[in-house]
Amino acid sequence: MSTSLKNGHYRAKTLAAAAGISTNLLRAWERRYDLFEPERRASGHRLYTEKDLQVIRRIRELVDSGLSIGEVAALGRTALLEQPQPVFAPGPGVLELATLDEQRQQSIAELAPRDLLPQRATRYAGENLGVSLRLLHSSDLALVYRLYRTLKGLYEIWIYMEQRLARPILLGRLGVLFEKGFEAELKLLGAATGPQEPGLRNALEDTRGGALSVILDYCRGRELEQLNSTDLNVLLTLARDHAKMMRNAFYDLDDPLREADETLKAHSLRPVLQKLQAFYAGRAEFRAGSNYQGPISSRCLETSALDRITYGFLARAIGSAGCSAGLWVVQINEHLCRWAFECSVDRFSPFEPHELPVLAVAQAMGVSPEEAISYAYLGSARRAGRLWAWFHWPVYHPPKDVPHCLCEPLGGAHSHHLK
Repeated sequence: MSTSLKNGHYRAKTLAAAAGISTNLLRAWERRYDLFEPERRASGHRLYTEKDLQVIRRIRELVDSGLSIGEVAALGRTALLEQPQPVFAPGPGVLELATLDEQRQQSIAELAPRDLLPQRATRYAGENLGVSLRLLHSSDLALVYRLYRTLKGLYEIWIYMEQRLARPILLGRLGVLFEKGFEAELKLLGAATGPQEPGLRNALEDTRGGALSVILDYCRGRELEQLNSTDLNVLLTLARDHAKMMRNAFYDLDDPLREADETLKAHSLRPVLQKLQAFYAGRAEFRAGSNYQGPISSRCLETSALDRITYGFLARAIGSAGCSAGLWVVQINEHLCRWAFECSVDRFSPFEPHELPVLAVAQAMGVSPEEAISYAYLGSARRAGRLWAWFHWPVYHPPKDVPHCLCEPLGGAHSHHLK
């Protein structure tokens, strides 16, 4: 029960309970860090405000994300009270999307029938693609939590850290991913758990791969200290994406944020293509473009399902450094967009009904996994010497009262530029 006093103040034990600490530790934090502004009674007792309670709750969240109390304190009280919405801020020249010429549009039109339609009565929101963490062996579970806290913590620092303090702490946290043996541990993720049913196998594959594999490739061969502001923005947005994908893969990984992921919010296509172009710019000849400018998903959970498909497709399409690839999103009718990947690899491995992209597209379309493949809701084919792979996803027509998600990575007045 709350121990709020009539005048809106709180006793020390209420704040301590909100943070899961003792009142002695709360007083120690108060002495060391300028985070609280308690009022004192004549008796000497401290009374804390609603804002103090908000600060202590935010401290708890950040510490749970892997930050130390010293790093949290460096943010300052003002930053902890704010709710900034950072956006991706790449360097100049990486945001221009390629033009979809007539020949390419014709090639994309021929990949599959243009009269495909979703068979669902309601929109798919990205659910039913995850499994429980309880299926994991304790050592695999510990590694999943460690990875998630690291990635989520990186993004939390980016949101709340004063920019003059951000770079050294961000680099230190990013370095956790490159500690000796950590990448080798990730490659073995799932080995302790043993034989896995398809859902768990998909979750583990996406945890090892996804946006994380792009982070590791992006930094491979580079000194972290040499990363510029654009590099850091790329990596932090990748960390955000992968943490969200992990919440989609393991539905009980982070209950509060999973609930937020399920909240109705519209997401647009253009920022997605722009961020992917920035991510892959240094690794491959990569182009992206679209003739569709509207919303593509209704929730962060649906966006994370799309991310799991897209990063998986790109891992197959690009293959290795130096390859060329393109991602073209074309609206083929009133209901569907065709996501077409133009590949320079020799072979795009066939889809199997148990794979995550097939399961996600099948649910979005309201068909069985086998029907998703046989009716060409997704597939691959060679056209004019190029290999193509594709999937379909419904366009989104949000009601007027649905807000636009503030987690999108581009544009806006709240851009965070890391100096």
